[in-house]
Amino acid sequence: MKMKTPDKRVPQRTCTGCRRCGDKSTFIRLAISEGRAVVDHYGTMPGRGAYICPDSDCLDKAIRKKSISRALKSGVSIDVDMLRQEIEDIEKQI
Repeated sequence: MKMKTPDKRVPQRTCTGCRRCGDKSTFIRLAISEGRAVVDHYGTMPGRGAYICPDSDCLDKAIRKKSISRALKSGVSIDVDMLRQEIEDIEKQI
C-alpha cells in the first residue's frame, strides 16, 4: 500500500503595516544591513526579517506605528524615501 504524502505547507507571514496574514511570497522582506532597514530582494540576507505588503500605504502605517524596528528587534534607522521608492518599483512590476 502506497502512503499518501502530505501537501507542502506554504510559509505564512504577517505584514508589519496592515497586519494581514498571507503566503510569504506575497510580501516584501526587510532586513538589517549596516544598521539600516533595507529591502531583501532574494530573501537570503542573514538575521531577522520584517515583512510588508508591496503597498506604500502599508509602509506608511508601519513607519507611523514604528513596527518595522519592533519586528526586526533593533533600533535601526529607516530611510523612508529609499524604502518607498523600492516598494513603488515593486508595485509597478506586479
